[in-house]
Amino acid sequence: EGSLWDQKKIDSSRSRLHHLEIFDHVKFSSHQRTTPKGYKHIIANILDDDPYEARIKLGFFASNDKPFLKGANTLKLAGSYRVKNPLNKADMFVIGAQADSTEQQITVQYSIPELLGNNQINSFALATENRRYMFNLTEPRETAVERRTGFSISAQPATILNESQFGWSAGIDNSKLLGHYGNMNLDPILTEKSLFFIYIEPTFKRISLDDKKSMAEGFSTEAAARFLLPFVSYGN
Repeated sequence: EGSLWDQKKIDSSRSRLHHLEIFDHVKFSSHQRTTPKGYKHIIANILDDDPYEARIKLGFFASNDKPFLKGANTLKLAGSYRVKNPLNKADMFVIGAQADSTEQQITVQYSIPELLGNNQINSFALATENRRYMFNLTEPRETAVERRTGFSISAQPATILNESQFGWSAGIDNSKLLGHYGNMNLDPILTEKSLFFIYIEPTFKRISLDDKKSMAEGFSTEAAARFLLPFVSYGN
């Protein structure tokens, strides 16, 4: 209140509210009249979205150029259930799952804005995943099965269009090789052995889009690098 008119800041505020994904409609407009002191009021028209939402996706995954997924063409099914704004803090609770012939994953995540800093979306997630790596689909088949369970915390910038943004995530994972099949020359000590490691992952994101004109025209750029540090192992 009382600040100089800045259209870029107004657009950024609208973009942040829109990308919280808890509102069905976000629109800012200015009052037609200017006050005697030269002020102009901004009117925010915001409509809450449905508090509960279920999503489901069905797709086809094909990869013939990567050795560890050679011939791994498979249907992929994914779904999620979302509870929006459960604590009235613009937060969100999500349970998600996805599965195909090589990977099964379940994730539980809670997100809340600005818990650890301004203009951030902070997320806390638990995930478990089984993955089957296929090195040779011809007989004799060569596959390995890994189970990974972990906890993560992240601080990603609230999405602002047409600005470069940086964030980070960190967590602890447990990886365990459940077994291997075929003529894989693995050291027996690797089977049934668990490895705990911590990681940190800086991220970069930029979405170039004019959402006031067309949501179908634009592009996004994202990059991330994960640094791993193993610190505990146990098993055979």
